[in-house]
Amino acid sequence: MRIQTLITSCFILFFSGKLVAQENLPVTRIGIFVSLHLDSTFSDDTTYNFKEQMPKHILSGLDFSEGAMIGLDSISAAFPIEVSFFDIKSQNQNIQKLIQGKIFDSLQLIIGAVTGSDYKQLAEIALSSQIPFLSSTMPNDGGISQNPFTILLNPTIAVHCQGIYKFIAQTFPKGNIIYIKKKGVQEDKIFNYLQTINQSNPIRNRINWQTYTMNDSLNTNDISKMIDTTRQNILICGSLEEKFNVNFLNMASNLTSSNIHFVGMPVWETLKELQNPKHKRKTIYYSTSFFNDGSEKFNIFNQKFLSKTNGKPSDIAYKAYDICFNFIHLLIEYNKDFMNRLNDASFNQFIDYNIQPVKNTSLVKPDYFENKRVYIIKRSNGTQTKAGNF
Repeated sequence: MRIQTLITSCFILFFSGKLVAQENLPVTRIGIFVSLHLDSTFSDDTTYNFKEQMPKHILSGLDFSEGAMIGLDSISAAFPIEVSFFDIKSQNQNIQKLIQGKIFDSLQLIIGAVTGSDYKQLAEIALSSQIPFLSSTMPNDGGISQNPFTILLNPTIAVHCQGIYKFIAQTFPKGNIIYIKKKGVQEDKIFNYLQTINQSNPIRNRINWQTYTMNDSLNTNDISKMIDTTRQNILICGSLEEKFNVNFLNMASNLTSSNIHFVGMPVWETLKELQNPKHKRKTIYYSTSFFNDGSEKFNIFNQKFLSKTNGKPSDIAYKAYDICFNFIHLLIEYNKDFMNRLNDASFNQFIDYNIQPVKNTSLVKPDYFENKRVYIIKRSNGTQTKAGNF
């Protein structure tokens, strides 16, 4: 039932094209760009090709679209807005076709749940046309520079490292900190991010850590020798690779000391190994850009999503709702001053943004803007709580 409801609603959404409020008034126009792959999902414009299956490659686009629609439904009809949705994986709605059709000429805001070349093209259009571009899902800056119209709402790994560092410095100032890494380009970047942050502090405020570089076969005896039974021990796993993180957790299960805290990268949020009963008693921390605390506002959204889709929302649906409701309101409220009001919290729903300019060069103009808010989540005895905002 959920498959039919979601597919039907998105089919109607993308082929109806627009939502319009209050005719005969100056209209604020917004474009929302997602990957739906509708050309391969439907044949003859009406027949769903996968029977009762829902292919994984369309799930995030579906959830983002439905969350965005709920956000738009929650905006008062008194506001003169026109919102157009585009399936950028469709033959007729890919970005080049949209450029040729001059779609971007009338937009005041671009919202994109896109990655790769689609992200880069939208960033280039945002710069050349001076249209704010809210990048909702891209996990890094994509190599763009001198582009003050691109706003990364998904914090990069460098920002996560900064949050993790601040948390450890504030929470375990006298702890025995052990940094576990493996050989690899990405792992070196993570370690260098943390090292750079550490070196930027006065010597008296720097973290002193032991570093141990391991292969896939982790050695419990080597780690045991680094444990100090008289202090709090903080084991940081500095890798995004699932296999290495799983091996690390299993290796740590053999450590005898109970005074150990485990710190992982943001990939731990979806690490299935954490569901293993043998890890239940561990005290584990990791960073995330989104946390569902189960409060009333989350429950209200759950009910709205359920009534429309007969399904349960993923994190991306919550984010889409928050982004559309919050930033479209800010655009309506402040119009040309929108870029200076990105951190206005008047319309926040689920996310506490901290959007700051990023300057990787000596030029005055920012390379882009980025949301630098991350949360540290504590997981222990089967429960999850927010340990801090950074």
